[in-house]
Amino acid sequence: MQWRWSSLVNPGRAIPPGIQALTGITNEMVAAAPPFADIATEVLQRLGDRQFIAHNARFDYSFIRQEFARVGIRFVRRPLCTVRLARNLYPGLGRYNLDTLIERLDLHCEKRHRAMPDADALLQLWRRMGRDFAPSRIALAVDAVLARPALPPQLAADTIDDLPDVPGVYRFYAGDGALLYVGKARRLRDRVGAHFQKLPRAGKALRLAQQTAHIEYERCAGEVGALLRELRWVREAAPVYNRRLRANPLRCSWLFAGASDAPRLVALADLKLQSGEDAFGCYQNERAARRALESLARQQRVCLKVLGLERGMGGCFALQVDQCDGACIGRAATAPHLLRAKLAMASQRLQRWPYPGPMLLCERSHERSDFHLLDDWRHLQSFAVDSTDHAQSDLQAMLEPWLEHRDLPPFDPDQYRILRRAVKTAEMIDPGALRGSFRS
Repeated sequence: MQWRWSSLVNPGRAIPPGIQALTGITNEMVAAAPPFADIATEVLQRLGDRQFIAHNARFDYSFIRQEFARVGIRFVRRPLCTVRLARNLYPGLGRYNLDTLIERLDLHCEKRHRAMPDADALLQLWRRMGRDFAPSRIALAVDAVLARPALPPQLAADTIDDLPDVPGVYRFYAGDGALLYVGKARRLRDRVGAHFQKLPRAGKALRLAQQTAHIEYERCAGEVGALLRELRWVREAAPVYNRRLRANPLRCSWLFAGASDAPRLVALADLKLQSGEDAFGCYQNERAARRALESLARQQRVCLKVLGLERGMGGCFALQVDQCDGACIGRAATAPHLLRAKLAMASQRLQRWPYPGPMLLCERSHERSDFHLLDDWRHLQSFAVDSTDHAQSDLQAMLEPWLEHRDLPPFDPDQYRILRRAVKTAEMIDPGALRGSFRS
């Protein structure tokens, strides 16, 4: 059998212009090429039990595993990543992409981003390593790159290999079915595997790993969906090892309604951030909220009476010790005091919902798109759609009952924290203007 072999593959869809420009492979070139299903058996035979090696191996490995899975073949290997191998052997290069290694290590590649020329470059890299390092040193580096998690005996040896290399959420269960832990991951295989690598001799991490007998996961198109699912699952099921997100201890916030009105405490659950009012801070209870505002007021010489923190007739106590300019007795305007308090609390201000109504936050992967329906920093529902022609109509049908039912769930500070970061850079779509929002 030839040790060098390559074939174009018909992907069954149009090649995006950017990929054509990068690789030089056009739609015309693959029109008569076989689909992967027609060459899958030959590819498997040629691979045999050989080591799977690639630059940024997780990317290539995940794709070939997926293509084999489409035709009913279970393909499991321990991929050797030459990015990680080069980083181990040549520290200090800064970047380890193939272009950098070609330049820095005097390799040759006629056509970058084509399979056979890139494979030839990796063969040159391997030979260069053989000239630069003793076999024992290379063996140590390979062992470090291929190091596998030490799984407890109750988990199958290929548990980690079977996980996809995509964003998602995962759940660890004990042998009796009790939910132990919920986590989120940008790459499920790496994150779950990390739970079983370099375990301490004692502590929570070791106990969790030893008790885990079963792992379940759910794919997501992106990190926002994974974070939202993790939060929901933890709140609903209260896993043993998820203490931070199990309950939300924050209960109230200060609401400044008008320029001359004292702030009032409002329950976070009822908070709405679509109006002209400004909310500041999230506190566990009224006592903590009052203590925080009082401390700030004393630092900024803001009248406690104007803020509603001090009762009684006449001027405030600070006025008697010359620490107040007399807003409490009408000697000065109250609005500047309140403005000074708001400016001092600026870092705690809860951002207003930047849209007039509900919006869809979109996350896309090569497999699917996830649309998260949001309103006033609340997550209402998520919808997963594929890239077929029916996707838009399917999404519209799924959205209708949620858009008609406008009751908002309670405000959740943890959810707000996730969404506040996400909407700054995410693709946002008005549910009423979906036409043209689906890209091929």
